[in-house]
Amino acid sequence: MAEAITNRVKAAAYALAERKGRPYRFLTSSQISKEDVARQIAAQDNIKQGLIVVLGCVEPCMSYVVRGNRETRHIHMELAQRKCTHFYYYYLHPVFGFMNVRVQSWFPFTINICLNGREWLARQLDAAKVAYRKKQNCFIWIEDLPKAQERLDQQRQTDWPALLNGLLDECHPLHRQICRPIRQEYYWSASDTEYATDVLFKDARELAQWYPQFVRHGISSFGSPDVMRFLGRHVPTTSGRVNGHFKGEVISDMKHRPEGIRVKHSINGNSIKVYDKQESVLRVETTITHAEQFRVRRHAEGAPNAPKKWRNLRRGLADLPRRAEVSHAANQRYLTALAAVSGTTPLCKLAQKVCRPVVEADIAIAPLTHGHQRTENSSRQSIAANLQLTAFAIAICRSFFAQRVPTPLSSDEGLPP
Repeated sequence: MAEAITNRVKAAAYALAERKGRPYRFLTSSQISKEDVARQIAAQDNIKQGLIVVLGCVEPCMSYVVRGNRETRHIHMELAQRKCTHFYYYYLHPVFGFMNVRVQSWFPFTINICLNGREWLARQLDAAKVAYRKKQNCFIWIEDLPKAQERLDQQRQTDWPALLNGLLDECHPLHRQICRPIRQEYYWSASDTEYATDVLFKDARELAQWYPQFVRHGISSFGSPDVMRFLGRHVPTTSGRVNGHFKGEVISDMKHRPEGIRVKHSINGNSIKVYDKQESVLRVETTITHAEQFRVRRHAEGAPNAPKKWRNLRRGLADLPRRAEVSHAANQRYLTALAAVSGTTPLCKLAQKVCRPVVEADIAIAPLTHGHQRTENSSRQSIAANLQLTAFAIAICRSFFAQRVPTPLSSDEGLPP
């Protein structure tokens, strides 16, 4: 029975491509970028809306195998790692923009839908007649930032089941027949989400000046307690001691990419990272793959009348707003921490004015140095001697952000809340 349904799933993929007048292409390697192939075909065929292409590719999957038990002499079904053909339906969707639906051709016929909040936002801005400039997956300029943020916030109010079920009907028309015997429907959940906050700089030179310091600060100054606070875990700022019951690993790493340098911090699979985009955009992005590590105030499942308590965050669509909330808060905490980075001027230079002798009311006041030789070395020594100028440097940097950095623009990837 499962093999017969698999053949029908494959036939449905071929039939949809033929009915829509779009190509079907089988990729010989899972390492080939499906997105690049789809975008190339869309550009070649001047596709503005609708199905672009159906791609087939053999990839790993979780499916069932029949195994025998020598002791009981019975056979049983077991979920195991296997490989089968997957179908990728790439669209220029009227609401979501560039997106894809992935259908597994073997039982249990898992469906994955990949959406990008910025592609979605571009469609919203077009409808609202708001001008913008976009390079790849990045807005480098938007005429009306507050209006763009309003449109992003509207994405959280989406009727997800209605939109996703519409995609399911077209890409996997056999889903009702498959689910009917067990009287179930496909259950939608967010396997992983990326929530980004973009800071748009008016001048690329400003970001080029500051970004190396952000990278240095992020990789050398943020310890494990800081990373845990960014991702919502309680660690006292006074002691910095991590709860003894914590079991996991905190990792910070830096990676050189073709576009620039990326700093990433992760805890048990969830992460927050910072990188520069298109020379003028600073992006902080929180990725959640293990939602259960966060909390949401809700009723117990199956008990809508029970009092609300703080419980584990679920992957289901009902908890997407809370997932967006914790991701946004993580990004804001990280940006606030980056604001503590010192400027390009060494602190000893900033302190030179208070490290010189002055005369007040005919009274000579000695400089704040160890001796009369006012050198950078002596300035550093005096700073080390409890001059408490760190807050002064932080205030300068925060003043810079307040004056020059516009309101952050948040957006979502994966399944946007």
